[in-house]
Amino acid sequence: MARDQAGACVLPQWRLPAPSSGVGAAGSALRSVAIDGNGHGVAAWETSSPGRTTVQLGEETKPGSWTVAEPLPGNNSAPVVAADSDGAAILAWVRGGEGVFISERDASGSFHESSAPFAPGGVEPFVARGMAGEWLLAWCQPTRTGWGVAVARRGPGERSWERPRDAEDVLSPAILYANQPRVAANARGDVAVAWYQSEGVPLMTYVSERTATGAFSRPAAHDHLSPSGAAVASDPIANPKPAVGPDGEAAVAWVQENGRGATPVYLATRDAHGTWTKPADLASAFSQTVTAARDVEVAFSSDGELFVVWLQDGAAYAARRGRDGSWIDAGRNPSRLSSPSRTAYGITLAAGDGGGVVAAWVEIDGPHDARVAARRTGVDRPTWSALEWLSPEHGGEVGAPSAAIGPGHRTLVGWGSGPPGISRLVFASIE
Repeated sequence: MARDQAGACVLPQWRLPAPSSGVGAAGSALRSVAIDGNGHGVAAWETSSPGRTTVQLGEETKPGSWTVAEPLPGNNSAPVVAADSDGAAILAWVRGGEGVFISERDASGSFHESSAPFAPGGVEPFVARGMAGEWLLAWCQPTRTGWGVAVARRGPGERSWERPRDAEDVLSPAILYANQPRVAANARGDVAVAWYQSEGVPLMTYVSERTATGAFSRPAAHDHLSPSGAAVASDPIANPKPAVGPDGEAAVAWVQENGRGATPVYLATRDAHGTWTKPADLASAFSQTVTAARDVEVAFSSDGELFVVWLQDGAAYAARRGRDGSWIDAGRNPSRLSSPSRTAYGITLAAGDGGGVVAAWVEIDGPHDARVAARRTGVDRPTWSALEWLSPEHGGEVGAPSAAIGPGHRTLVGWGSGPPGISRLVFASIE
């Protein structure tokens, strides 16, 4: 980060997309973005047509220049991508009726696609980078009792994946249906996997943990983080989200009905010694409890600060906890990120190894006036930056953004620009 003549920190400027810089075919919807160790973006998206969904992958050859691979064969969906510090990357997706497939890029830049399902019958994949050279892949697979959360791992320098022994080798309790696993990890190898699942009553939030040298925990049916009495919200963008800090601390955030007509944010945190602090009951919500929240995201900065962002009443909010464990902006009194006069949706949050943090979302003012907005903060900024517009005024419809921060503070925020049937992807960046 640069400094002005008075010594104050000056944020680097965004490089905004040109009107003619669209990536992908018409109708593309961005699903996942990452930045590799070379500072190059990797993105995965879907393009839908009647009766068919296509998955495509894009790679930056240099900042702002994208190459697009041929669409993956078959009817595919749910792509997610992650990248490692050596330039390797993994794309995971679902091929309808067959299971989870993966395509791996080695450090030389060559992709190798799996010819058979990595997880036959699996759905809802999520891939993450663990400690240097480690890969983690989670998904839901059918079991005798319903669906369970499975995890595969490949260690640093290893060629083969450690996979579940069989369909019953899952982290989740052997009851009913587990849904939407998400994985978070830190550089030393601590991992948290979060999902939601019914134990025969309303959906609850669960977590499995692993230390750098240990095995994944397997919670029992009643070992949920969420308080009993009402359901965890289960739409595709309101699932439990995990984060793991640099010293082994962890957090899981979700939205849940409170039994009184509202759906606030709830938060469970773990200290560096492994002790969880969970909501005691439905009244112990993290956010204000008067309306419905959604789109909660959570992340740790590289110096151990904790950030939680969400949407509520058409506005984007952020809470921030300092390294000492005290809340700078508490959940009941958060910072408002979005403009007071516009409606916000589709918030995303990213934190980088260098301490930078970015939140991005869409603001609308009328049916055809939507803009992507962002704010930044981090280790050397006590507050959020002023609101920054990433897309033009009166630029038409835009899709929900996805963000990533890579080496050297390089930042990417991508979104679909244009109506759903003809949208193409664009990217704003910080070099």
